[in-house]
Amino acid sequence: MHADRALRPLAEFEKLVGDLYSWLAACFSTDQEASAAFAILAVEEAAHANLIEYQRRLVRQNPKEFGEVELDLGELFTSRAQVERFRAQQPPPTVEEALVFAFQIENSAAEFHFRHVLRQANPAIGQLLDSLGKADRQHLAHIMDLAAKRNVFLPA
Repeated sequence: MHADRALRPLAEFEKLVGDLYSWLAACFSTDQEASAAFAILAVEEAAHANLIEYQRRLVRQNPKEFGEVELDLGELFTSRAQVERFRAQQPPPTVEEALVFAFQIENSAAEFHFRHVLRQANPAIGQLLDSLGKADRQHLAHIMDLAAKRNVFLPA
């Protein structure tokens, strides 16, 4: 598949995760620290989605500069379904449950493998994906810091 077609599901996933974090910020509106942490993550995920959309525009403008990639979307779609199920649960999650889930999503193999495969298309995409990977590591650090403050055990 062409790089443009491959970038679209990644942008959609980043937006979905941003929407999840916005929802969690609203769920925890009475807990200022948790609400603020998830609100920051939401803004950053929206920025990631915008960066990917920008890259997609570049790919569409210069399709010959970007190659085909072999990509299995299964893991990404599985992660997407997990996010959708988590958000649909009733009652809404506790802060502890939200931190554990956010940690799992930010640490997901799906996103890592997806980005790794996209590097094949063009070095410019690789630079963008490296930037997003660094931001995801920062997200993990923020989640781990809040979890440590709350004595929340995060799976290895």
